Formats: sequence, C-alpha cells, structure tokens
Amino acid sequence: MKTLQRGAVAATMILSLGGCKATNISIYNPIDNADRTMTVPAYDSVLLDAFKQRLQKNGWRLTLDSQPAPAAGTPSLTRYSLTMRQSPGDPCYPKGGVEVNFEFVLMDNKTHDAVLTGSGRDCSDNTADKFIAAVRRATRH
Repeated sequence: MKTLQRGAVAATMILSLGGCKATNISIYNPIDNADRTMTVPAYDSVLLDAFKQRLQKNGWRLTLDSQPAPAAGTPSLTRYSLTMRQSPGDPCYPKGGVEVNFEFVLMDNKTHDAVLTGSGRDCSDNTADKFIAAVRRATRH
C-alpha cells in the first residue's frame, strides 16, 4: 500500500512540475455579428499570429493597436479589442509548434464589457483553435 501511495505522490509531483496542457476560455457576453472589427496587439508572436490568421479567415477586419490609448470619451475605431499576455514554453509534441503560457481578454469597446477571457498553458495551435471556436459560439446571428 505504501508503495502505491509513493507512486501516486511521485506521479502527482511530476505532473505538477511539468504542468498539464489546458486552455480555459469563458464566454461572458455575445459578439455582434454585424460588426466584426477588432483591434489586436501590434507585436508578433506564435500565439497572436495564430489568432490573427484564424480571425481573418473567419471574416474579421483587424486593426493593429500601435497607438497609445485614446482619451476618455473618444470612440474606438473597432467594436472589439484583444489584449494578451504570453510567454513561450517548450516545443509541443507530437504535433509540433510551441507551448505557450497565456492570458487574454476580448473586450467590447461599445459596452466596455468582457466578451470572453482565456488562460492556460497549451500548444499555440490548440489554443488558437479553441479561441476561434469560442468566438463562433459567442457570435449572435
């Protein structure tokens, strides 16, 4: 019995040190399908590039956020804005790509409400696929 317990403790420690891959996305508000415009960060990264590619393939018009924040009361050029924080990790096996630690928020610039949020540690392609699936689920037709 003690050997089984030690094995379980060792497995738990290995998994916690290595970290499990997971993308957690929560949808809070609907997306207006009539206004598919989004401001995205201007920098490039594996995860952000995957998000941008998938959004454009799904009919979104993207604007790069290379300007300082507009003054209070100034209307935004796009309906939605994406903010992201990420750090690359190890290569993803067996699929390839890069594992990324990330957090993101998609905000509605008109209502100032969060539309969806995400966080986790996963392969960039898996995360981008889950992000676009959540965007589709949140879209009002």
